[in-house]
Order: sequence, then structure tokens, then C-alpha cells
Amino acid sequence: MHYSLFDTAVNGWLIGEGLLDIHGGDQIGLVVETGCRYFSELAFPDKVTAGIRVARLGTSSVRYEVALFRNEEEIAALKASSSTSS
Repeated sequence: MHYSLFDTAVNGWLIGEGLLDIHGGDQIGLVVETGCRYFSELAFPDKVTAGIRVARLGTSSVRYEVALFRNEEEIAALKASSSTSS
């Protein structure tokens, strides 16, 4: 479930910024490496907020870092990084 939230955060940001067209675009991204660190539990009915940043921008790859925050807490419950190649 957590990786689904990470994927939704990254793709939502890309779509919102006009960088990914899931209906008519030619570009796809492949996750080639991923990792996650757990700091505290997330559970239903927690409100989950995702923070995302581009940690590294290469010529054919991007490394994203995503943090999931529970119930508007200031300390992340989970942090993940993933490298995507196009």
C-alpha cells in the first residue's frame, strides 16, 4: 500500500505539472531502483499527506524522494527514494 501512495504522489505531481500525459503521451517511466524507511505506523483512517522532491535530475533518469506524513504531523512516518528511467 505504501508504494502505491508513493507512485500516486509522483505521477500526480508529473501530471499536474504537465510533464506526463497518461492518455496521449509517448513517454513512460520505469522504476529501476527503490527503497523505503519506516519511522511510524500509518493506518486507516489516518489522513496521509505526501511530500515530494526531485533529489537528482540526470539526462535520462530522475531520483525522487517522497515522505508520507500522518494526520498533519511534522515528522514523516515513511520516507522513500526511487530512480526512474525514461
